[in-house]
Amino acid sequence: MKKLLVMIMTAVFFLGGCMSEQDQGKELKTSKDIEVMQQTHASDKANSEESDDIVLGVDKVLSIIKEVETAMENSADPKRLHAIGQQMEEEWDTIEKKVEKKFPVDYKSIEESLYPLIAELGKSQHDLAKIKDLSDQTKAKLDLFKIKAKQ
Repeated sequence: MKKLLVMIMTAVFFLGGCMSEQDQGKELKTSKDIEVMQQTHASDKANSEESDDIVLGVDKVLSIIKEVETAMENSADPKRLHAIGQQMEEEWDTIEKKVEKKFPVDYKSIEESLYPLIAELGKSQHDLAKIKDLSDQTKAKLDLFKIKAKQ
């Protein structure tokens, strides 16, 4: 009877030891899972911050386009339009590389109307109809892009 009891106790002891090794493996796996999740979260956070920067920059460019429209409605002062064009170019430059890297197709599309708009604003003699057309095109593209960049 004592032998049977000793054998059962020994078996329980060994099985208990094996179970704790399995639990330790789970803990290691859990630690690795947590590390991977933290890295993924950090990556998601960086992408989110980059997207936030892009959206903020797009908002600024859109507000500058509104300034162009207002300036054209008021007096279309060539110096004022030129200054707004420079401001628009500087603001776009702050996000340009990020947009080009993350959204190459949208980048190309936006620049097809944005840079001609900036160039037209930089001229000494402005074609107001052309500026209006390019402003409308660029604004529409940026509005759609902003929605995409937020996702």
